Amino acid sequence: LSVAGEGNLSVAVTNRGDFELAGTRAISTTGAGTILIDAEGALTMGALSQIHNDNGSITLEAGDTVSVARVSSVLGDISVTTAEGAIIDVDSDETAVVDFETAGQLTLNASTGIGIQGGDRQTLSVLLGTLAASTTTGVIYVGSTDSFATNGLISSTSGTISLLSDGVITVGPNLAGVAVDSAEDLVIRAGAELIQLADSTIEAAADISLYASTAMTLFSVTTTGNVALETAGAVLGYVDPAVAAITAQGLLLDGV
Repeated sequence: LSVAGEGNLSVAVTNRGDFELAGTRAISTTGAGTILIDAEGALTMGALSQIHNDNGSITLEAGDTVSVARVSSVLGDISVTTAEGAIIDVDSDETAVVDFETAGQLTLNASTGIGIQGGDRQTLSVLLGTLAASTTTGVIYVGSTDSFATNGLISSTSGTISLLSDGVITVGPNLAGVAVDSAEDLVIRAGAELIQLADSTIEAAADISLYASTAMTLFSVTTTGNVALETAGAVLGYVDPAVAAITAQGLLLDGV
């Protein structure tokens, strides 16, 4: 299925029906059109299928689990929402495929987890500009081979948040000033620098582990558990911060 030019594509599946993009089939549009797929049931992509928009936005909405293969846009934003399910990689054994790719914003909203289903970890692979992700229950597992930024990562009632990158991770706030809020543990590992933007909060209900291969800059990190900081470089703060940079039961420094 293809939409040429700058046209828009909209698919709706009602009566709790599922949507499946089977095999190697593709949905694509060139130009700056929009792609919208709305299924009241599950939304499933075949392991070799693709949804691509050159410069426009992609919106995937489902009542149940969303299983993705490759969803990409050159410059447009991508939004995925499931009301009652998880957002997962349809083929977690295939590590060479990037699940989401865009220079714009990727927004993931789930009910039972992102990058996990039934206790089986299926870390979503991304290449993107900025990430926002939230889930009511369950974990958030996202990894990238390149640098990216975030503007709000939230697990509301349960679930660890794990964010991995081979490059720089820049952790920024959402409109409420929350950069990260984990209902359980929090793990952020950057292959280069880890930067928390000013006027943002990183919070977790349990332990926090932050790693940067070069240096890290922190503004506000808070937990009732322990904080572990590991870096080969310096741990930096901001001049005259309004709040304590780190508030925790215990602090472990490795390589600092």
